[in-house]
Amino acid sequence: MPANRKRYFTELTSQSQKNKRISMIGKEIATQTLIILKENKFTSPSEEIIASLETIIFKINGEIVELIFHSDNITDFTQYLDSIIRACDKTLISHDSYHRLAKTVPNLIREHVIEKCQNKITKTMNILIPIKLFNIHSINFNDVDNENQQDIDGIEFNDDDVGNGAYQSIFSLLDIIIPILTTSLPPVLKIGDKINIKLSGNRRNVGRKQKHVMLTMCILNEKEAVLSPAHQYSICLYLEKESYDSLSTVSAKFSHELEQLKTNRYKDSNNTIWPDVKIQCFFKKLNNWIIDELHLMLRISDVLFQCLFYELIKKKDFANITQILIIAEMKRLHIYFEFYPPIMKNGKWKWTSLMGPDKEKILKDFQIRHLFDEQQAIRGQDIEHLWHEFYHLYKIMRQKSLIDKEINQFEADAKQ
Repeated sequence: MPANRKRYFTELTSQSQKNKRISMIGKEIATQTLIILKENKFTSPSEEIIASLETIIFKINGEIVELIFHSDNITDFTQYLDSIIRACDKTLISHDSYHRLAKTVPNLIREHVIEKCQNKITKTMNILIPIKLFNIHSINFNDVDNENQQDIDGIEFNDDDVGNGAYQSIFSLLDIIIPILTTSLPPVLKIGDKINIKLSGNRRNVGRKQKHVMLTMCILNEKEAVLSPAHQYSICLYLEKESYDSLSTVSAKFSHELEQLKTNRYKDSNNTIWPDVKIQCFFKKLNNWIIDELHLMLRISDVLFQCLFYELIKKKDFANITQILIIAEMKRLHIYFEFYPPIMKNGKWKWTSLMGPDKEKILKDFQIRHLFDEQQAIRGQDIEHLWHEFYHLYKIMRQKSLIDKEINQFEADAKQ
């Protein structure tokens, strides 16, 4: 349409008409930009344009409008969306929060595009790693091939769902994890290596009132990486108090898969059979534990934290002063941490459950002495020294090998 026949932008009444006019401008700008780039020799010797127009921001009557000129490379744009979604997941940015953020920052990808990509990823993962529901009190755990399970999408457990849970196949997880470990640089696994799998369990309080138990698996070949929560892969989650009986019942759900791994070994997507799979299970009664250095650190750190916090909670100024100091120190270490006051009159204070990497940070760098007044300064220094010395012993235990002199020194330090 000739320019003299176009209506003024301010006279357009519907948003669709405005969007159409803006889109038309974008196409004209893109065309003219190519001409300008060629005229100014933004090209290779073969006359291929080496520059591209990415975005333009207008301000029309006080409203910010951004034109995004997507690359023809769909793969690049998909990877860009994936990176945004991963950042949102890691920082716990919800759909509503991203919607508000996108309103404030106009150059962010619109939330409906992000949501569409998230749904696509979810559907893909549901195909690759199906998630099924069960009830610990009624399900037949021997029925490992039961496909008549309710779809997990949109399911939320509440206080009335004690005993309900969800699980996913160990084989399905291995189908995703093993290719990543074999293609990483340097590769964590090579064809013919022994795959060392560890299964373990952990309990947590959700929202200070609902208890749940999570069973996880990790690939010990990843070494120090297994300390990160990102490398602890959940295979089962159910609402229940942790007990030996419940863990035994739920772990029976995976007995068939574990037996297959032991007898038939693991065959990956390339039909490569991994000849040796070693499985460690940590669902034993406490008096039968065969402890390793990681679980030793996790359990002893829990005791150290509990002893300190319960001692400080007895102080009259804990809620108004000491609690704030502890949370501030946790923030300094980049650790999310909260205290939860007792609900009942004679109840106990609770606090955020911590993972291995955060516990390591606290043992190594947490400053305890400033939590005590001048009269108890020595007490604070002694506790801080105890934490640091235990961390030192833990790091020695994590070493691949020790000479006799180091072992003797470790024994002497441990007895101090």
